[in-house]
Amino acid sequence: MKKEDVFYGNLIEIANIACEMARELNAFLLHYDGTMAEDGLRRLHEMGQKADGKRRALTEALARAFVTPVDRGDLIRIGQQLADVLDAVEDVMMHLCVAQIKQLRPDALRFSELIVRCCEVLLKLMEAFKDARKSGKIGELISKIIQLEEDGDRLYMGAMKTLHTVSVNPLEVVIWRDVFGAFENVGNKCGNVADLVEAIVIENG
Repeated sequence: MKKEDVFYGNLIEIANIACEMARELNAFLLHYDGTMAEDGLRRLHEMGQKADGKRRALTEALARAFVTPVDRGDLIRIGQQLADVLDAVEDVMMHLCVAQIKQLRPDALRFSELIVRCCEVLLKLMEAFKDARKSGKIGELISKIIQLEEDGDRLYMGAMKTLHTVSVNPLEVVIWRDVFGAFENVGNKCGNVADLVEAIVIENG
């Protein structure tokens, strides 16, 4: 196996785990049972730990490597920002668990479906990043992620407007503001990865 396959392969694996976590969260919300939120959080945490192992493997491989396909600091930063995506997905479940939410608002499912799409495009971006010079998909994938991030911003604003309109319970508003903010943050973290990859591709083009 080429050394560069180890570098890119670990990044792809981390992005794939992000997809799995997003799908796990979405599946949980589709059949929501607040009493099972702690179990859902535990499953996501275990998945995140697997990704931590991939990131450590990446760091160790970079430490041993004499030559890297792009600056080793850039690869480490991508690994860290991908880890931030995973943490953000887990944070959504953590908010649901801590707040002991018994019934979901419809916008929560819209958000979880958006997160799945965003993470799926992020995985495709990592796969294309390996052959960035040959792939004509990098720019398109980055644009898709930025568009999904913007969709998340609009969804957040709409969800909060609806919440302030229909809810007369200040505590409910605060709780759901935090939950919707956690959802939106996943899109923001995906956008950060896309921005970083774009900068690296331009610098090494």
